[in-house]
Amino acid sequence: MIAAYADGELEGEVLREVEAAIAADPKLQAEVDAHLALKVRLAKRFAPLLDRPIPTRFTALLAGGEAENKVVDYAEAVRKRAKPSVPGLHWRSFAGGALAASLVLALVAFGLSQQSSAGYAEGQLAAALDSQLVETQSPQASVRILLSFRDGGGRFCRGFSSAAQSGVACHDERGWKLRKVIGGQKAGEGEYRQAGSAEAEVLSAIQDTAQGTALDAEGERNAMLAGWRKN
Repeated sequence: MIAAYADGELEGEVLREVEAAIAADPKLQAEVDAHLALKVRLAKRFAPLLDRPIPTRFTALLAGGEAENKVVDYAEAVRKRAKPSVPGLHWRSFAGGALAASLVLALVAFGLSQQSSAGYAEGQLAAALDSQLVETQSPQASVRILLSFRDGGGRFCRGFSSAAQSGVACHDERGWKLRKVIGGQKAGEGEYRQAGSAEAEVLSAIQDTAQGTALDAEGERNAMLAGWRKN
């Protein structure tokens, strides 16, 4: 249902019910934001493929007399596949398909993130930087986004904190470049820095990097939907 809402596929009473549920639950809004961010991320990664010629193994399927024998009446095919509308079954089936699609997209995104070059955020950190918003992130999130801002070159940057590492990352055409890495809460041999200590160092680094004020909730969401591109 969340995927359908984010993709603009709901209407009527169902749309109003989902909108009301999202407005009342920040966690649902976070799911919508994450879905939209993933769409933007995948579109950005695969956009170059649209300019490539279609492989001959696909165009060959449309050539020759064999293709003519496979032409069907679309309206008739739809009627044959149509099923009675059963509320519970209908939405369970839809949710199952949406979940399967989401899993496929998530796996693709995970695979792409693992291919990042050294010095760039990967895996869980990259996903958080792409889709996690300060206002709607879960208090239990393993990666915590502290704030978002622009640097002197107009690039979007984000301060983050986690048990593994904390720091500042700025977005460029390849992904989230780690501008500053502090090292999370673990400080050294047998010593652990306080959680607030690492975050204080991150905020201090941001003061040396930021141009202007931090993004508010609306500005942050708009930046995410634009794929964190500086223009």
